[in-house]
Amino acid sequence: MTPDPFSQDANDLKNILLSQGGRLSDTIDKLDRPSEQYAGYYGYLKDFLINSGCLCDDILQAAHNNVVLLAMIGTRVMMEDSINVHYLESKKDEAERIALARAWLDVSNDAHGQKSELDGMSVADRAKAAGKTMRQLYYNEYVLFCNYTHSSAHRGLLNVPDLRALGAKKAVLASLQAYANIITCVARIIGEETSQETTDAATAYFDKYRETVAKVALPILVKDK
Repeated sequence: MTPDPFSQDANDLKNILLSQGGRLSDTIDKLDRPSEQYAGYYGYLKDFLINSGCLCDDILQAAHNNVVLLAMIGTRVMMEDSINVHYLESKKDEAERIALARAWLDVSNDAHGQKSELDGMSVADRAKAAGKTMRQLYYNEYVLFCNYTHSSAHRGLLNVPDLRALGAKKAVLASLQAYANIITCVARIIGEETSQETTDAATAYFDKYRETVAKVALPILVKDK
């Protein structure tokens, strides 16, 4: 992607989100840790803020450098992060959230563990359990980016210059939206609020590019009958 207003606006929002993520991470560092279980739980929360933030930055850099397929694959991971943190929020109490963090650590350290499963559930099932918004995210957006992660025939669309440019923009917008959702969800979990600057910047960006990027569909390849 060559430098343009979309790229600049995306970079500006990314920096605001990363700053907010850093502030929330610092807040988590100040929370009491009465046991090792809490340390693991807070580490899980910080993973969403820090590592998802790093991934968001990588996606924007990849899109800017025309590495579009990698940007789209990264966006699929960002969406799974968003589903996971909302699934964490859906747990009825802190004890269940701590147990989920333990499960995350266990599967992370299990060389033969099914990495796409967490808490014994698939990504689709976690999205459903997390509520209507995540369920819609899964079926409306996550599955679209899975076409590129799993090397379906849709990957050929990226050989068309105009569609390649649109795919890059969609990856950028979707990754920023996922990270914004992650930040606001973590903030709710720890009883904090996102800054008004963050909320206003995110709303303005997504409103600005809703019609020209978000709602513009990449063609769907239809099987001949």
